Amino acid sequence: MLKNKLINIISVIVSLVITLTPFVLFPVCSGTLPNGSHMKCYYTGIFVTALGAVMTLILLINLLSKKKICSYSSYILAIVFSSLMYIVPHQVIKLGDKMKLGWEVGFCRMAMKDGKVMTCFTKTAPALNILIPTMILISIVAIILVFLGENNETT
Repeated sequence: MLKNKLINIISVIVSLVITLTPFVLFPVCSGTLPNGSHMKCYYTGIFVTALGAVMTLILLINLLSKKKICSYSSYILAIVFSSLMYIVPHQVIKLGDKMKLGWEVGFCRMAMKDGKVMTCFTKTAPALNILIPTMILISIVAIILVFLGENNETT
């Protein structure tokens, strides 16, 4: 019981850190393109912040809930959301189209452009590349602990 509560608190904290990463802790690039539109990393920040906020809310509800089905579903959703937050910015799944829609999710392709450091490439992406797999691992461990706790209660 204590292990489950502890891992739930850790998952909420990691989820909150992921949510705050793109605009607060390790901000994406603040510049705009010559035509005045935002760069891809800005939309990545919005995408990660939105999914991270929903994931944090779901994990907070799980923290307050006593039902095992809530634990299973919240950690499965955390794995799904974390996976999306990883594969969409890396453009395994493309979201948006810069030419047709005027926006696209992704990171800058290089660390420097015109003498400017692209912070999304040097700070945001590396931070998310550590935090998101960590969240996935925490969720997998949590599912295992909930399952083992359920088996121990029935024997």
